Amino acid sequence: MGHELELKLAMTPQALGRLRRHPSIRSLAGSARARKLSLITTYYDTPDRQLAARGMALRIRSSGKNFVQTLKIPTDDGRGLQSMAEYEAALPGDRLDPTLIANDRLADFLAEPDIGDALGPIFETRLERYVLPVHLFGSQIEIAFDRGEVVAGDKRQALCEAEFELKDGQPEALYQLALSVIEDIPFQLESRSKAERGHALADSAPPPGAKAAERLYIATPASIVIGPH
Repeated sequence: MGHELELKLAMTPQALGRLRRHPSIRSLAGSARARKLSLITTYYDTPDRQLAARGMALRIRSSGKNFVQTLKIPTDDGRGLQSMAEYEAALPGDRLDPTLIANDRLADFLAEPDIGDALGPIFETRLERYVLPVHLFGSQIEIAFDRGEVVAGDKRQALCEAEFELKDGQPEALYQLALSVIEDIPFQLESRSKAERGHALADSAPPPGAKAAERLYIATPASIVIGPH
């Protein structure tokens, strides 16, 4: 199981370009060069959105001929950052395989007939991404400069944002990095994940909420509860 901790900054395309060229970012990157990726990510759920109701996101991301399946589950970071537990597995193609999820309880949950048999594509994101590693006060951060769109049937919504993802070090470094450019780059903190925005577009409303006792919680890698607790 991996763990994702990130800060999302929504901005205009012009501001995103300026952020990539910002002196502070270039200085923190040193000799590193940004990698360009073209990503298509398809998100899956049941027709009644049983995964979204539990705060889960199941997707397949393709980049060229590579396919990666990811299950994301929110964790409580306590700092206002987007914090997710991640289960990733390489796939030979573009078909889901929940048996590859390295957690028996989660794999069994997704294999339940009313879920596994009902899973289907709900929406997708199409992104051009530039990835740049930077170092700040001993912390390693990966910046993803994303521009593209969310597509749900005939509905489309533009995406333009920077993701600051902590790879190693202190979570506070994410805020410090944002503060280092705030005077020059106009942005808004984006509290919603791409999955939440995709469901909102697909359903023309936020995904159905769940009562606290119905959500899936992760406190530690060994503490996973599905259903009432």
